[in-house]
Amino acid sequence: MHACKEETPRHTQMGPARLWLTLFIACCLLLPLSSPADDAAPGLRLATASEQGSYTAFGRNLQNIAAGWDHPISIVTTQGSVENLQLIQRGEIDAALVQNDIAYYHYYDKKLANRSFRSALPLFAEYFQIIVREDSGILHIDSLVGKRIALGRPGSGSYRNARDILKTAEISYTSVPVASMEQALEKLAAGEVDALCYTSAAPPPMLREPGSNLRLLSLPVSLTDQLAHKYPYFLRDYMKLQQRESINTLSLTTWLVLAENLPDEAADRLMKLIFDHGNELANPDAYELISREALSIAIQRKPAPLHPRAERLLIDKGYLFDPWAIAYYLLALALLFVFVQLFAHALTTRCDRLGNLKPIRSLWRYRMTLLIQGLAVLIATLTMMALMYFLIMLFIQYHEGRYATTHNLYNPFAIMSIPELLLWLWNWIGGYDSGVFPQSTPGKILVVFPPLIGLFSIGWLVFSIWKDAIGRRVAEQMGAFVPPLENHILICGWNEKARGIIFGLTTPYAPERKKVVVIAEIDEETPLKKFGFPRGMVHYCRGDSSDTKALEAAHVENASAALILAGDKKKHAKNIGSVLTTLAIKRLHANTFAVAELRHQENTEKFEDCGVDALVYGESIIYRLAAQACFNPLATGWFFDMITHDEHAE
Repeated sequence: MHACKEETPRHTQMGPARLWLTLFIACCLLLPLSSPADDAAPGLRLATASEQGSYTAFGRNLQNIAAGWDHPISIVTTQGSVENLQLIQRGEIDAALVQNDIAYYHYYDKKLANRSFRSALPLFAEYFQIIVREDSGILHIDSLVGKRIALGRPGSGSYRNARDILKTAEISYTSVPVASMEQALEKLAAGEVDALCYTSAAPPPMLREPGSNLRLLSLPVSLTDQLAHKYPYFLRDYMKLQQRESINTLSLTTWLVLAENLPDEAADRLMKLIFDHGNELANPDAYELISREALSIAIQRKPAPLHPRAERLLIDKGYLFDPWAIAYYLLALALLFVFVQLFAHALTTRCDRLGNLKPIRSLWRYRMTLLIQGLAVLIATLTMMALMYFLIMLFIQYHEGRYATTHNLYNPFAIMSIPELLLWLWNWIGGYDSGVFPQSTPGKILVVFPPLIGLFSIGWLVFSIWKDAIGRRVAEQMGAFVPPLENHILICGWNEKARGIIFGLTTPYAPERKKVVVIAEIDEETPLKKFGFPRGMVHYCRGDSSDTKALEAAHVENASAALILAGDKKKHAKNIGSVLTTLAIKRLHANTFAVAELRHQENTEKFEDCGVDALVYGESIIYRLAAQACFNPLATGWFFDMITHDEHAE
């Protein structure tokens, strides 16, 4: 216990010198842990190719422009496109410049299956070049058989292009390994190799020097056509030479690719940097940037799917078409169509208490809604056709792209835009043979549906129009609908005289042929059909003629005259219904000429008080005509001849 008490104070006490020494050692130990965090502001790592090549020239220009960034660009020189993609796969770089063919193989080839990168932007064209000496006697590609050829470094795009092209041309050769382009040119000048294959955006500087002993071979057109058809990444092209004629060759495209896991912010900064400083990035001696006009076409030949941020930027700038925009437009059109139909329905199908349609006072508005309703089936059919065609073409493009990737074939469907696909579809349906047809089994099956959809749509459209016309005609015959009319005559009520009156008004021999609207409550479902009135001249409006709703439905405001007939059913009412009808007509439209049939003379004053314009007392006419016939046997014939409209009327 004593020893323990003595040791405790010595352990807990610490002098000032020892305390400061302990703090200093602790700070020194923590300093290495904090300093990397301060210095570690890693920039974007961009892989190019050889130091003297066009890739590095572009990378250096980009690096200089981004010098003011908080996270600048660092250039990593490599052996070429193959190594660049391998570095992305290992996570050692963030972006790279690669040939589109190398990117295509690495992304889609089942053995390589490198899905760690995404396409971002096409930058400039590269040309396949075969360089020989002037004194070599090699004037044609066939002259390379059995020659010593330098294909380039195994990790470069030049090496892969040379093997593909020489194999297609059936050229047997001896491959001479080289470590760099400079070494290959030295061996060519020294006679150690007979030809050099080189893929670059510009000829080597040595070839462009005055008095150079080197020249380029032009590829046969038949060979370039064969290669462009066999490989989707090759394009038939020609390369201009300084102070010399251009040569026929093949071109590829240098693409900027991004790591799949590259942060969106870094991808946005890099893409905007290139777009905003396009003029500063130009370097005609090393490469020629793709023009803004040709960018949209170049993007369609992407070697791998686009990075999401790059795709968004290209869509925003108008270089890339958003396929879903069509779906949005079709959806908006469908919603607009539904809204317009509901609006037209609300205007034209509101019924009154008698079942009559409530009319629209504005004639043009009424006609417009009827036109919309008439076009409803057409608009709906065209919308559905466009939507189905759009979906079918998307599925065809998807299956054709997979088929081309699996079989390593050139397939134009894989690079067509949606408008181009729809244009091809309409041309194919119209019988125009463009030489392009789906190659995959699902594509061949799907392409059968558009003509069938078109035929079905036309049949459905014809059937719908026919059905609508029949329904409208039945509705008119039942008195539920009266089309807009002007300068017509209203016949209010129904009795045994109505039929003859209607024939007299609608006969072709009448001084002025008039359309007629009958407003009456008749028990039969289609009461006027049995009489065989001239088609389109007589319309029926079911309802009480004294009801303002029924009069409005019959377009009383546009009528030139109204004939009020005395009813047969309510004789005890002594013509009071006709008086109420006259009152309603004059109240709605005072200028309408009203003629009333007078059955009870005691109602004469009532009609006059309502503003009737003319009264016809049928029995009075009969009495007077009978009396005149007693004095003059020809009076009856003369009277009927005078009021009859036929070919003998004078």
